Amino acid sequence: MENILSLNFHDDKLPSVLFISYKTQDYRCRSMYFICCFCSAYLLSLIMKKLSLLIFSSLIFTVEKAQKQISIDSASEYIGQKVTVCDSVYSIKVLPHLTFVNMKGNYPDQKLTLVFYKKDLHLFNMEPAKLYLSKRICVKGRISNYEGKPQIIIRSLKQTEIK
Repeated sequence: MENILSLNFHDDKLPSVLFISYKTQDYRCRSMYFICCFCSAYLLSLIMKKLSLLIFSSLIFTVEKAQKQISIDSASEYIGQKVTVCDSVYSIKVLPHLTFVNMKGNYPDQKLTLVFYKKDLHLFNMEPAKLYLSKRICVKGRISNYEGKPQIIIRSLKQTEIK
């Protein structure tokens, strides 16, 4: 008399259950069922959800990092878009609640203005006036329009890079 071992996977509902049936060769109903509650389908669905979230997040991060680099002369054509712009800082104006960094020209002939709010300045190593004056920098951010001039609001040190 030879024994036959059969494995049956039931995947009707989560969690799935592994049934192991042990039958004799004469196929009588002498079956023993051992239920191993390892929730394979449930765990797999959790892993897939986490994996898809991770992939989606990395795609967003990649799109965020792959912003279009533009010439500062065409900044006004990209209002509302996230871009990267590189050029020289010409002048800086510090007010009680704002700091303006003017790129490729002095005010009012600047091509782009970077706006720093006082509440965000604690995130920087030093004041923008000392950090950026007369340096070539690259900035990343969304261009907005203020009184006909393009500007980028800088809220994080990660948005700027000194070249």
